[in-house]
Amino acid sequence: MIEGGASAIFDPAATAALPGIVPDGQLEQAWAATEARTWGASLAGGVLFTIILAMRQHGTSTAVIGLVQAAIMAGGVLGGMVAPRLQGRMRLRTLSIAMTLAETLLFGVAALLIPSPLVAVPVALVPLLAPAVNAALFSVMLRSAPEEMRGRVTNTLGIVAMSLAALAPLIAGLLVQHVSGAWAMGAFAAAMVVAAMLELILPGFRQMESPAAAPD
Repeated sequence: MIEGGASAIFDPAATAALPGIVPDGQLEQAWAATEARTWGASLAGGVLFTIILAMRQHGTSTAVIGLVQAAIMAGGVLGGMVAPRLQGRMRLRTLSIAMTLAETLLFGVAALLIPSPLVAVPVALVPLLAPAVNAALFSVMLRSAPEEMRGRVTNTLGIVAMSLAALAPLIAGLLVQHVSGAWAMGAFAAAMVVAAMLELILPGFRQMESPAAAPD
């Protein structure tokens, strides 16, 4: 609770201050570095929770589960390092749709592999594109929002995201308990299909583009 309260104050302030710290053309790279730190430090998520529950349900040792977690986190750190190389090579919408479709495929493969430790392979590939997309999206947000509103906008988005994320462990736990880990992972794949459809049809997303992510 203390950590959550402190993060609610620090994170919006840090994000809002970013445009004043780095040049406009480096916002994507700066946020990509933050994404790498976040993935490296975090050991939680709806997906990881599902994997842990399914593997424990099948008697997998804690050491193996720890290795699976480490492999997935390594994918996130690598994604943070790859993100700057992707900036400027693909348009934001193209990059986002590619990430969503890739996640759909990878979660589908993970559903077939779980509870085997090999599930770490497709899941570790998921965050490779995520930092690049998140960096571009946050940069667009920071450029669009008035300077005095950046903290509020960031905080609002964070609250919405955390509220939705809080439902993931509950839904995953219920699916693993009453159906199977494969069905739970399949639910993540289905969610990605819905996300891809929204990206294709929402007019605001079609018009949104990051200058640093658009080709010359």
